[in-house]
Amino acid sequence: MEDAAYYLSEGIITAAFLCLAVRLLHRSFRTHAAPERLLGTCFLLWGLSHPLFTIPEALGVDELVLAPLANASRICWQTGTALMALFVKQTFRKSDPRATWIVAGIAALLVTGGVGSVWVGDYGGDYPLSNPWWWLEWAGSVIPVVWISMEASVYYLKVRQHRWLGEGDALLCNRMGLWCLVGVCWVVVECATAAQYIIFELTERWLASLSFTLALLELSGVAMIWLVFYPPAVYRRWINQEAAPHVRAA
Repeated sequence: MEDAAYYLSEGIITAAFLCLAVRLLHRSFRTHAAPERLLGTCFLLWGLSHPLFTIPEALGVDELVLAPLANASRICWQTGTALMALFVKQTFRKSDPRATWIVAGIAALLVTGGVGSVWVGDYGGDYPLSNPWWWLEWAGSVIPVVWISMEASVYYLKVRQHRWLGEGDALLCNRMGLWCLVGVCWVVVECATAAQYIIFELTERWLASLSFTLALLELSGVAMIWLVFYPPAVYRRWINQEAAPHVRAA
């Protein structure tokens, strides 16, 4: 039962990431916008990383085949995470040289953690208790989502202040709020993922309830990003209507 829940949640997450990746990449080809291209490629790689490992694992392929596929899955995830960090830099800190060092540090954590895990034989990154390198890679995954939440929070407060003065864009304010929530949501995902892998190392089983929780949280993040880039007309009207009383009061 736990294994079925795990593979089902992995399939749902894969489909969600790939659908959003296709939309964002198609948009970037039309607009030539770097943030959409970076984020779309990130989601494409994240979407591909799941089936590269879970499908062969579900089929029970030989370890000699599973190990290189597990490495390919991790490389996809690591590269996508580095692109997420580049997206944050491009969106919020484009001309700040300090942001370049943050991105470089994130990449160093991901590469060092991944190489160290392979060195000790943890090809799939499944054993955080016995593999200290696992935590370097985990830190490299957490920092970008913490970063985007912090940057979006600062921007949100600035835009909201302008809204109270009767200026600014209600949709922009809402987008920044959504990005903040995405970051918080995915920080929780990373913490829950660490708990899931610790449980797996101790029991050799995936906890079904935690698998569905992770899937729900990741899907929530994808849904909020969809609203950031593709808000439906009814949603845009609702945001503008909610903002109007505050503007009049100011």
